[in-house]
Formats: sequence, C-alpha cells, structure tokens
Amino acid sequence: MRTDSFPPTTIGASRSPGGSFESFPCPNLKTPEPLAALRASKPGLFVSPPFWKSRLSDLDAAAQSAKVLYCEEIGQSAGGRSIPAFSLGEFEPVFSTATISSAMASDRPGSFYDPKERQRPSLTLIGSIHGGETEGLAFALSLIHLLETGKDTLGIERPHLIECLRRLRINIVPCLNPDGRAAAAVDHLNGAGLEDLFLVQQGIFPDGTLFRGRRVKET
Repeated sequence: MRTDSFPPTTIGASRSPGGSFESFPCPNLKTPEPLAALRASKPGLFVSPPFWKSRLSDLDAAAQSAKVLYCEEIGQSAGGRSIPAFSLGEFEPVFSTATISSAMASDRPGSFYDPKERQRPSLTLIGSIHGGETEGLAFALSLIHLLETGKDTLGIERPHLIECLRRLRINIVPCLNPDGRAAAAVDHLNGAGLEDLFLVQQGIFPDGTLFRGRRVKET
C-alpha cells in the first residue's frame, strides 16, 4: 500500500463513500452515529487518491464497463446487493463424484476435484470479506483494470503479469460482503487506530460498546 499518497487522517474534507451506504439505527446508543463521529475526527479515512478504488461505486463501474473479462452476478447479499464475479479464460466443467468433505475424508481428493481434468490451472481470488478490508477490493479492481486495459489503476503496464494470468482460468470476486463494505464506509484504514478498526470491521452493541475479543465469537 502506498501510504504516502493517502491524506493525513486529521485534516482534509471528507466526502460521502461510494455505493449505497446506509446508517443502521440502533436504539439507546451512547454514540448515536459512531461512523459520523469517526468521519468528523478522522475525515482522511474517507478520502483516497484516484488509483485507490475501494468503493462499491467503483465495483459497479467495473462491472458495467467490463469487455475483456466476463462479468456475472453470482449471488446477492442479505441486504439485496449484487455480488459480481469477473472471469477470464474458457470455463472447463469438472464432474465431481463426491463432496469435498467426503473426498478428503476418504483420501480421494480427485473424486471432488482432479487437476488432471483441466487444460489450464484455475485460480479464484476473493477481495473484501470483512467490510473494512478495503485493500482487497482495491487490489481486485486494479487487477481487473490491468486485464481490461493493459495498465493497473496506477497507470503502470505489467505485461509479464498479464501473460502469466492469461495462462490460467481466473475468477475474481472483488467483494464477497457488499453489505459490510457499505456499512464500514471508510476508503482505507491508513492512520486508523485499534478502536476505529473494531468499529468498521466488527461493529457495535446496542449500548454503543464495541465488539471485541471473545464477545465477537460469543454473540
């Protein structure tokens, strides 16, 4: 991550994040709008340089403009947001005779997936899973931009990388959790503190306290 290109987190004007961000109301919060407080105290977290594409609107734009890669919706989130995937290379169906659990338990992984059945290796990349993992989405969109235009979002040509990727069947899912990404709102976490991380990655209880530690797994 090029941290020198990001604005300081204590100065600068914030702007609204891309995608359909929603503020989910919770009754009796000690801090009614915790993200609004974070935006006021560290507006730089909500601003990013042009090459850093980490918003849902950036993902929507990539899906709409894809020409080299095949883009399709592979599902929808609990909140009804689209989950697009981008693929390059001819699809090669594999016919499994067992589930992955039974194949591994019986020491016959090939009954679920046998690499010998493919003409080329298959690689699947998943970007953001937790809402605050902006770097995963930014990386995925930069890779998509590279495959579409020959340059990444920094404008750098990477012909050797493109050559290597074209040897694969590649699938890219930039954001597996668009609801979490929308709720997190931040463009990046460069300069964020641990409390900020808990807020955007894990959320809050109805009383306004942060999810942290064991309580995340016990709730």
